[in-house]
Amino acid sequence: MVWQNSGICKWVFRLVISSVTTVVVLTIIAAVLMNSVAAEGKSIAAGVGILVLTALVGIAVIVGVARAVAQRLATSLQSLVMITRQLAGGNPEVEPEMEAGNDELGTLQRSLGELARFLKRVVITAEAIAEGKVEVEVHVKDDQDRLNGALARMVEALRRKVEQIEEITRGDLRTEVQINSPHDRLGIAIRDMVNDLRRMAEIARRIAEGDLTVEVAPRS
Repeated sequence: MVWQNSGICKWVFRLVISSVTTVVVLTIIAAVLMNSVAAEGKSIAAGVGILVLTALVGIAVIVGVARAVAQRLATSLQSLVMITRQLAGGNPEVEPEMEAGNDELGTLQRSLGELARFLKRVVITAEAIAEGKVEVEVHVKDDQDRLNGALARMVEALRRKVEQIEEITRGDLRTEVQINSPHDRLGIAIRDMVNDLRRMAEIARRIAEGDLTVEVAPRS
């Protein structure tokens, strides 16, 4: 069952066992002391005092154990809240403040740490792309890594566009511009530019051959 493998449930179970054990032990001690008081013929008040003292000790032990468990949970939760707030704010420069345990909270804390490191790598890649470094390599973990997959496709598309523009600047107008989608405004702009340059090159060729009847249509 799931609860049997739950670290938090084990904490609670240990707390209950510790509390029950403490109560049983203190009850036995109280019974022994009461018998001793009765055997010595002491007053009932002494016996009541022993019971009260035993109860107070038991309560103190239970409260101490419960407080330790609650403090452990609160510390872990505060660390997790801090990490999630930093990540939600767009800051991947975050590290867990405490060592993660082997329970569910520890697993969640390690997972958030891995997420922060993953987002940090993505940010570094995005910053490199923003600086114009189209030679950056994007490492895609698997088919489910859609974020890095999208970045890899974007880098590859930009790399092809840069290569095409470099060919155009060298005067090679034979390049075929690939349009990734109807929303590919960069690709469409480069394609239109190449087509215009081809028309201009054809007009220049005809003029160079002495054909002055060619019509030049201004673009704007």
